[in-house]
Amino acid sequence: MGKQAAKAKVLSSKVLFQGRVFGVRRDHVVEPGGITTVRELVTHPGSVVVLPVFPDRSILLIRQYRYAAK
Repeated sequence: MGKQAAKAKVLSSKVLFQGRVFGVRRDHVVEPGGITTVRELVTHPGSVVVLPVFPDRSILLIRQYRYAAK
């Protein structure tokens, strides 16, 4: 099994707006590198993924931490 990505620790969270299609939330977090910061997120039920496929049929995967996507 592969190495598990580090996750942020949520110190506090507040919903600023909640609508029918999306919401807005403010989180105070400690990032994986130890930095304490504030993140404002738009919450919604979907997500987007891009998967590059090269002419030789190989693919490219990049591991990159994204707080909003956890």
